[in-house]
Amino acid sequence: MKKIILLFSLLIPLCSFSQVVPVKEFSYIEDHKFESGQDLYGYIFVPNKGKMSSAHYSNPIPKGAVHLEVTSTGLIITERVKFKPNGIVPGVTKAATYRLSIPRIDKTSFGYELRLVDLKNADLQGHLKIVINKDKHAVTVAFKPSPSEAERTYYLPNTPKDIIQRDSKFFTHKQDMDATSLDDYWGKTLYPFAIMFDQYDYRAFKRIYPDDRITIKFEERTVQKGKKEKTYQYIVVNRKNLKGEKVAEEFLVKKIKEELLETKNGSRKVLNIYTKIEKEGQKPVDGPTVIMNRTAQETLGFIDIGPVRLTMREGTRRID
Repeated sequence: MKKIILLFSLLIPLCSFSQVVPVKEFSYIEDHKFESGQDLYGYIFVPNKGKMSSAHYSNPIPKGAVHLEVTSTGLIITERVKFKPNGIVPGVTKAATYRLSIPRIDKTSFGYELRLVDLKNADLQGHLKIVINKDKHAVTVAFKPSPSEAERTYYLPNTPKDIIQRDSKFFTHKQDMDATSLDDYWGKTLYPFAIMFDQYDYRAFKRIYPDDRITIKFEERTVQKGKKEKTYQYIVVNRKNLKGEKVAEEFLVKKIKEELLETKNGSRKVLNIYTKIEKEGQKPVDGPTVIMNRTAQETLGFIDIGPVRLTMREGTRRID
């Protein structure tokens, strides 16, 4: 297991409690579904508008000026904006950073309310209210750090038309590929939409963008063995390392088997792909089990490779 965790630890830079990860885009409403309060952990909210909650109108805010991340150890919020009742305060460049513990997450009629406590002063208690729509997407976030500070409301944008067009053509979608067999996968490349991985005691969620260059290739290679040819099957995960260099992990497929996977919600059928990792001059060692997880329509929803989950985009890929 240590080898597998080390192998995938560089798939995407992890963010620690003390870091603010640079953002490439706003976090769009349609990016992630929040089925339960646990889905909040590891998610980063990057809104595009905000206001004092008591104000009538919101103001646009620069990308990354407000950054909210929920972790199992607390809430990290960075704000490079300030608001008055009549609008945004111009010229604010210094960041205000809050690190607050989350003693409780309540399910409410509007979504979720996170109780917040300042560990340096337990009397300073606030909240983070996350409004969830009928599709289980987050639409607004209301933040009040303490009783003496005004609540501000931040708005998440719908995915813009140009991003929809880009993503719909680029990423593999959940209705694109049958997941009951691998017959149609060989020779193809999948482009996952998001990555989830174990971080401390929760599952972190990160969007994947086209320039991250994360792909999953299903390859067949024919090798001459004496007078006979033998075909081997590989799953190849391409990514960038922390230096921005393109690297690949290759997994030799040894066995493919449809099996029942037991979960807290019951059992479901998956395709388990048992793999080996080859090293030059050494015997192959056991690799991670690659699990092809199905949607209700038995199409490919996400792929588990060891501790890493790569999810496909909602809907169907657009081909012009």
